[in-house]
Amino acid sequence: MDAVPYLEPCFATLRHRSEHKAFDSYPDAQAVAYQIRESEYMRILATEGGHGYNDLGLYSSEMINVSAFDGTQIKGFALLGGYCRTSVDISMKNKPSKRYRDIVIEGAKKSGLRPEYIKFLEQFDAYSPPQDRWGRLAKYLVLLLVLPSLLSMLVGVPFLLSLGFERPPYYYAWAMSNYSRLVLGFAYPALLMAFGPGMY
Repeated sequence: MDAVPYLEPCFATLRHRSEHKAFDSYPDAQAVAYQIRESEYMRILATEGGHGYNDLGLYSSEMINVSAFDGTQIKGFALLGGYCRTSVDISMKNKPSKRYRDIVIEGAKKSGLRPEYIKFLEQFDAYSPPQDRWGRLAKYLVLLLVLPSLLSMLVGVPFLLSLGFERPPYYYAWAMSNYSRLVLGFAYPALLMAFGPGMY
């Protein structure tokens, strides 16, 4: 999914294979299933995109069928989707930062995912950020744009949850969601036009 140009160009996400023909070349996703309390899952929903509202979020919460390595079939909840500022074809060309790529691969190894899947993850090249002064300026501008969302995630939402809210009020979630869409849909493209490639 599209993320933050010049810093974290893309993140991994789950999508339905039927959404796009390009997904046919990808293996089925492997991950770790955790057994958690409903209250813990609600906190995850509250702090992820959309703040727990499916109609606002960058993700949607869906029940999915999971096949364990031993063949056991279980049902679980997952966050699917992820906002794509561009088309899926273009979004799939984006490269993860080296930091993010290494975290994903290290986590896959420590979690015991199958070697062939780890090899699949390792084939993705990392993004090399520009080192000239214009590239650095672009990164600083992006940081300013993303700061409200970061403060909301790190301070605003935890504060609201500490007051007893199960999830942030709808108007708060609506405002932050639309701010994110505004930045993703207009501000980032303007920066990319002005400063050059920042996603791949």
